[in-house]
Amino acid sequence: MPEQDTALHFREARELARAIRAGELSSRQITTHFLDRIARAADLAAYSEVTAERALAQAEAADRLLAAGISMGPLHGVPVAVKDSVQWAGTTASGGSQTRCGVVSDETATAVRGLAAQGMVILGKTRMTEFAFGLSGQNPTQGTARNPWDAGTPRAPGGSSSGAGVAVAAGLAPLALGGDTGGSVRAPAALNGVVGYKPSSGLISRAGCLPLSETLDVLGPIARSVADARLLTQVLAGPDIDDVATLDVSAASIAALRRPAPRRGGAIAVLAPQAWPAALADEGLRIWHEAQE
Repeated sequence: MPEQDTALHFREARELARAIRAGELSSRQITTHFLDRIARAADLAAYSEVTAERALAQAEAADRLLAAGISMGPLHGVPVAVKDSVQWAGTTASGGSQTRCGVVSDETATAVRGLAAQGMVILGKTRMTEFAFGLSGQNPTQGTARNPWDAGTPRAPGGSSSGAGVAVAAGLAPLALGGDTGGSVRAPAALNGVVGYKPSSGLISRAGCLPLSETLDVLGPIARSVADARLLTQVLAGPDIDDVATLDVSAASIAALRRPAPRRGGAIAVLAPQAWPAALADEGLRIWHEAQE
């Protein structure tokens, strides 16, 4: 295969969106590039299912709309990957489990409909730990996504949104939608060196997602920058009649994420021992204090 332009698959989603709006690149060009990249990096096992035909059709539709002067949103035409627990009619939704292997969804999650309504292109479903249970990212039955930072040594990708973290870190998608109950977006983001956070409960609809905990599950972004994570949150946030827990949050409150909170220069905050929900080992606390000296 000919060499790829590495600058393209490591560009931030906002930059790709600007290039599409300016006519420098088409959504189809970008989508084709990422699909090629995914095929080249199949050994990373980031995706459980690649929806190439659908993605190209969505990209072409995005290009036609833009040619007609219509932009559906700030990430119009930009590719995104979606965690396997988020249903999309006509694709598998195994939830990382062999017990659901081959189960094809007949419904589409509100979040997936939201991505499509924004003119975004869904590249496929990303691998995860079984039923979203586990922070290491291991999946011995369906296969474990490989942390891309050290090809010679197997390292944990973090879970449960393991494939989403690997996909963004390896340049197999500029953005990914993961799910977080007790760290399932934050862990893979941290272990793969990308950005991810758990949004406030009720910010993004969970309707159409396979649950781990109905009261704790939250969908959240994995991205190459905080600004990209904010944008993906912004386009998906809002009330949904199919999820009674969702909140009617103004766009202004999401946009406020771009403004960093005031802080003292060079300061590091640490909770007092009594503020931790579980006991902190004396040795761990000692090492922490030594590191600050």
